[in-house]
Amino acid sequence: MDDNGIVMLTHDPAQTAWREVGFDPQGRVWITLISHNMIGSVHPETGEVKAYPLPAPKGRAGATAFVYGSAMSSDGKTVWWSQIQGNLGWFNTQTLESGIALEFPRGTGPRRMAIDDQDVLWVPLYGAGQLLAYDTQARKEVGRYDLPNRNAAPYAVTWDPQRKVVWCGTMNANTIYPVQPAHQRVDTISHATRRGSFSYVDP
Repeated sequence: MDDNGIVMLTHDPAQTAWREVGFDPQGRVWITLISHNMIGSVHPETGEVKAYPLPAPKGRAGATAFVYGSAMSSDGKTVWWSQIQGNLGWFNTQTLESGIALEFPRGTGPRRMAIDDQDVLWVPLYGAGQLLAYDTQARKEVGRYDLPNRNAAPYAVTWDPQRKVVWCGTMNANTIYPVQPAHQRVDTISHATRRGSFSYVDP
């Protein structure tokens, strides 16, 4: 709830490459506010809570953008965010400024993303059946992987720092896709719907 008594719905805290909630240099954590196209900060020690507006997609009201996934850079100075109906963007935790890095066509639908230990973002494009790699240091797209099943609806990813693999979960395919950036390779792990199991062996 903000200072005016308006209820805001939170969604994803900005996490690090080790899937831990990240802290910026001031000791704040950051979280997307899906109901208001805003990003919020919380200082665990002081209890201070603030919210900041994010850019809206072209031709759409901010309230319909649905700011969703987020991740934090290794230095804690940038939070990256995605909108279901729009953009991949950044928020500078020091200057409190925000901007757009990439715009997506309507229906592409970026969802829950992750950042790896090289500060590369991995963004599942739910509506496109793709996985996007974005170098946050160079500020440019460095890869876009077509999933073997473009109708799989990739929903969430996580970075595996031990195996150097991006694990991509799906909504429609009962499948997990391990992506190996070093080999530019997408593998497939399918599992049974009833009492099934799967395993992954490094090639």
